[in-house]
Amino acid sequence: MIQTTSSSRALRRAWAAAWAPVLLLALNVILNSVLFLPGERLYRGSIEPGYVSMARFVAENPNPWGWKPEHYCGLPARFAYLPGLPYLAAAGIWLSGGDPSQVYRVITVTLASFGPVAFFFLALYLFRDRRWALAAGAVYTFFSPFYILIPYLSLDAGVAQLPSRLHLQIKYGEAPHIAGLTLLPLAVLALLAALRHGTRRRILAGAVLLAAVALTNWVAALALAWCCLMLLLSHAGPYTWAKSLRPLAVSAGLAYLFSCFWLTPGFVSTVASSWPVDAFNYRMQLSQQALLLGLICGALFMRFLFGRFSGKPYLCFLSLCLFSFGYVALAYHWFGIETIPESRRYTPEAELFAVLLYFALAKRALERRSRALCAAMTLLALAGMALGARQVWRYATKPALELTPFAGENTPEYRVAGFLNSRKPAGRVFVTGGTRFHLNSRFAIPQTGGTFESGVRNRVPIDLNYQILSGAGNAPGQEGATAVLQLKALAVEYVAVHGPGSREFYRDFRNPAKFEGLLERVYVREGDAVYRVPFVSYAHLVRPEEMPGRVPTGRDAVLLESYVKAIEDPERPKLESRWAGASALEIRGRVPEGMRVSVQVTHHPGWKAFQDGAPIPVEKDALGFLLLKPRPAPQASIRLIFESGLGSKIAAAISVLAWLGGIAWWFRVPGGGDAAR
Repeated sequence: MIQTTSSSRALRRAWAAAWAPVLLLALNVILNSVLFLPGERLYRGSIEPGYVSMARFVAENPNPWGWKPEHYCGLPARFAYLPGLPYLAAAGIWLSGGDPSQVYRVITVTLASFGPVAFFFLALYLFRDRRWALAAGAVYTFFSPFYILIPYLSLDAGVAQLPSRLHLQIKYGEAPHIAGLTLLPLAVLALLAALRHGTRRRILAGAVLLAAVALTNWVAALALAWCCLMLLLSHAGPYTWAKSLRPLAVSAGLAYLFSCFWLTPGFVSTVASSWPVDAFNYRMQLSQQALLLGLICGALFMRFLFGRFSGKPYLCFLSLCLFSFGYVALAYHWFGIETIPESRRYTPEAELFAVLLYFALAKRALERRSRALCAAMTLLALAGMALGARQVWRYATKPALELTPFAGENTPEYRVAGFLNSRKPAGRVFVTGGTRFHLNSRFAIPQTGGTFESGVRNRVPIDLNYQILSGAGNAPGQEGATAVLQLKALAVEYVAVHGPGSREFYRDFRNPAKFEGLLERVYVREGDAVYRVPFVSYAHLVRPEEMPGRVPTGRDAVLLESYVKAIEDPERPKLESRWAGASALEIRGRVPEGMRVSVQVTHHPGWKAFQDGAPIPVEKDALGFLLLKPRPAPQASIRLIFESGLGSKIAAAISVLAWLGGIAWWFRVPGGGDAAR
């Protein structure tokens, strides 16, 4: 009887602790149920299929040390994107055997539905009151305050009026960012707990969550890094800086050790240098400098004003975060100036802290019985209810009507991708727009483009792609001929063009008719056309003087003429090439004296070449491709193998040891308490 009573009490306590987050999760799953359905969505400009292609590739080629030949003329697999979602989705594909697109969709919408639950736990930790935390989680579920401040966002959300975080995921494909946003409140909670108590388990929890966010999305990782700075600024006084810094520093250091296999210094520096270029050519001009100075001065001034609230540093922290993220988002949407690259993408973080700060101030107003503060919070609540009622009602009633997926077989992206697959191309394809994202979500066909450009070291394919599309710098009347030269230099066998009559969302070619009369047209339907480019092999015999001496851009594309003539020379022996898996390329054929082998695959120090079993030198040409120095042979057999270097193996060993050490530290029985001070 006593045991039964104890069990029932334990169940009641468990239910009392779990009912609120379970209720929030159920509410979000019901509201977002239409987003789980298979099929094509209304928004054709989403880059979601590009991320699906990464998950499909990982499911088929799970080796993180391998090569990925499908995008940007090839790149190391572990630098194609951060591994969080691709590997999680790949695991789902392995376990379910389902369609990669649907598996990815279920996982990402589930993570997005958990966002308000993670928000609830952070609110519960800050407020110490389940009812207030539940109310805040419910408002965060339904309401996007920045729709009121930025009318364009409300118009962009259309009739369905999904909250901005979900709208970004569904319309634009920002699932990795929103997955990172789901983890961010949990990471902040763990870091707050580490600051307050400094115990080893809280420090370890903070490290794990920091690493999880960093391995999921760059925008969310930068947002969390800024949150860490604001935690220090809000919690540290003149005599407590070192005490506050230590747990955060330990968590951050452990987080990097946990993730250093993926976040190598080279990869981080590549992204840091490429991101401003990819972010609509962000430039650090006078306006950006002034805004950055205003951001820093504003944060410091706010910290000074909050000095008298030292007993409630979390209010200062929430205010600093709202000010910072709101500052960069509103500066972009109101004035069109980016304080930092892609400032517009920090709107969901600003909304998260806006809701948290409102409820924190409202709770404090009631506790202190401050009439002025209560009046201000009441006015804000009434204004929000009046201005936001329409968006809440639409979100609750419209998505099932407006966002129900449809069969995608008749979309131009699927038709063109299916046609290209039916041709069994031996070379690459040049596809743009939505087709560029959809192609590899279904088929393992190499292309010159991809999805995530900022991590690509060899940017020649990206630059040539732009020139082929735009015709920038071409001599008058030579736009088509120059583009053909560039396509051949990229080992392209088929090029897809979406003309004015196409239903493709993106129609990127400035002159869609540029290939007429120059290339064989093998497909045409409803404004979409596919042309065949003469292709023989990825490997060609060349002489050193036939190679371009520098990257040919614009009018300098004539530098490609001697190279293209060499690879098309009918008098020259032809080399056969064949991919033997994702990380090995086999080349066969006669190699005359004095010839080199140009391989139209992106160079990387991990590539090793062996001719009849013996190593041969591998160099890098001006296009960023591989250039081999073979030995003369009447019938050579060359095998290129991509192997990660010693540095990646050391980084992997460090990460494994860090995880093992972290697990051991977590379960270590302390001599005098749990604190690791």
